Amino acid sequence: MHLRSRLIALIVSAVVGVATLVLGSEARAADGRDLPPGSSVCTDRVHTTGRVWAYGAAALAVPVTWTVRMSGSIDGPEVELLRTTAWELPSVTVVAAQPGSFFHRACVHNTADRVAIFRLGFGPYPVPGAVQGVGPHSAVLGAGGRACGEWIAGWEAASARLVGTSNLPVSFSARVTDGDAALLREDPLGAGTSVDLPLSLNVAEAYEICVTNTSGGAATISWEVQPL
Repeated sequence: MHLRSRLIALIVSAVVGVATLVLGSEARAADGRDLPPGSSVCTDRVHTTGRVWAYGAAALAVPVTWTVRMSGSIDGPEVELLRTTAWELPSVTVVAAQPGSFFHRACVHNTADRVAIFRLGFGPYPVPGAVQGVGPHSAVLGAGGRACGEWIAGWEAASARLVGTSNLPVSFSARVTDGDAALLREDPLGAGTSVDLPLSLNVAEAYEICVTNTSGGAATISWEVQPL
């Protein structure tokens, strides 16, 4: 998944009052509306020898748990480099526990007793050889929960493929914005326990994939957008 090549303003007034988060071009991101207690969302991974940064916030001061995790391989066991529970994760720099090349991702877990709405930004500091967008976003969503991630722009790729799986029925959609990050519409992309769908991209639009749990239980989901 490729992110836009210039600074973007992510307006999240519906998430954290009237706050505005300005994320750089190297950011991974995830956000969620109606994240039930016990639900969690994780970004895709970055592979780097350097440091990473993270920032997050939840609406209405709901205390959630933020983590940054590291592993030696994309599917290998993870070590938590950071864990904190608060409504906000102030911008932090996280350094690997030892020298080397590692995979990193950031996650949020709703440990509160009420529904959370959140925004999470995460990315590497520029170093040679850093690779972004490795693997899928993932989530465990309670009934009615919703999470968004996997961003791609039509000015960076003409087409892409969405691949996603879930253990329970969910619905997939694309939140479509223009070059100024203004929301244009949300396009349905199908429902069920899996999706494998080609996407035709408009050069003037950007797309973020959202997943909503339409089942009655906790759904374990992964989804990824792959440029073609």
